[in-house]
This record gives sequence, C-alpha cells and structure tokens, in this order.
Amino acid sequence: MNTISFEVNNQRKMKLVQRQHDGATLLFIEDQHGDHESIPDEEAFISPGDFVMLINYYRACRREGKPIL
Repeated sequence: MNTISFEVNNQRKMKLVQRQHDGATLLFIEDQHGDHESIPDEEAFISPGDFVMLINYYRACRREGKPIL
C-alpha cells in the first residue's frame, strides 16, 4: 500500500492511498483526532486514468502559465 499525505486547513490531513500498482486511489481527510470525514464514494475513489489526467492538466497549466481552475 502506498500513501501520500498533506497538511491542510484546521490541523487536518489529506491522504491519498493506493493499494496496488495502477489501482484506484482513495482520498480521505483526517482530522486532528484521527477521525475521517465522510466523502461519497464517487468523490473518494480516483481511477488511474483520471489521476493521470489530473496530473497532465496540472503540468499543462504550469507550463503555459495558466491558472489551475
């Protein structure tokens, strides 16, 4: 299992978890007590294709000096 985590507002952590190579990525938000926010499945799971598309979009915006919307 691979995990990436980031500090976000109000002492919360955003975590991205992928259980296997080329598998879906699970997004969850954890508060300062370790409790998880409720996120609907259609928002919590990012398919491999969508994840790659998000990174490509980010890179293109940065390369072209455009805002990330």
